[in-house]
Amino acid sequence: MIKLKNLTADVNGKSLFQIKEFTFEDGNKYILTGENGAGKSTLLKSFLGLCPFVKGEIDIDKEIIYQAQAPYLYKNTPRDNFKLVNINPKNIKKELEFFAIENLLDQHIESLSGGEKEKLAFLRSTLRAKQTLILDEPFSQMDKKSRKNANDFLDKWLKEKDDRMIILISHDSLEDYTYDYHVAIEDKQLKLL
Repeated sequence: MIKLKNLTADVNGKSLFQIKEFTFEDGNKYILTGENGAGKSTLLKSFLGLCPFVKGEIDIDKEIIYQAQAPYLYKNTPRDNFKLVNINPKNIKKELEFFAIENLLDQHIESLSGGEKEKLAFLRSTLRAKQTLILDEPFSQMDKKSRKNANDFLDKWLKEKDDRMIILISHDSLEDYTYDYHVAIEDKQLKLL
């Protein structure tokens, strides 16, 4: 569970949001939307303590894995990226095949397309996550079929344990996703739509 109380973010004299109270509950998948510059990424980064200009109470009772909009990929191969986070590619053959990246393990990262890099980063993040997974526009370069596969993979991951939670920022059509709750930053408030 992630509880927010009296949360404010002010950047260079501009108020991004003023959230009086909101709770993200375990067992749910949330889609977070809002206009560019509304503070979506700032809000999620504040859960990790990465935004000192965000003030208020944030109560988190879980380990969080956060995937940024532009996740860091180690500049060698996908195999090296998995090994870097103690994931042996031999143990995830089924997942690699599901995302059609099993034949890319030994290619140089720079030779991969944007969608292939997103699949790699997404799979790496999801496999590392135990309880809470926060994803900042993770599918923006994936094709429609890959977005559907990633969405299905998230749904399966969420249902494996009751104490899991997903918060996903998206600018894609909400029709591309399954979710329990749609929340948005509108008029500087976090609203359940």
